[in-house]
Amino acid sequence: LIDVIKRIQAANEVQQVQYAAGGKRATRKSKYKEIDSRLEDLKTRLNNGEITTLAYADGVFHLIHIG
Repeated sequence: LIDVIKRIQAANEVQQVQYAAGGKRATRKSKYKEIDSRLEDLKTRLNNGEITTLAYADGVFHLIHIG
């Protein structure tokens, strides 16, 4: 278990060095961008009082199961 954690830590450190040196981060798949956009829309509608908390939870549940 400790060896696995050490390997994960080493990989994270290498990735951080690459980013610091100007490396690019991987772009998110369009599927996840769309889900993020829909979640943000649901949150805005909830905050504006356009939908109920139950409708918000139902929408989030639906989006999570799509992903």
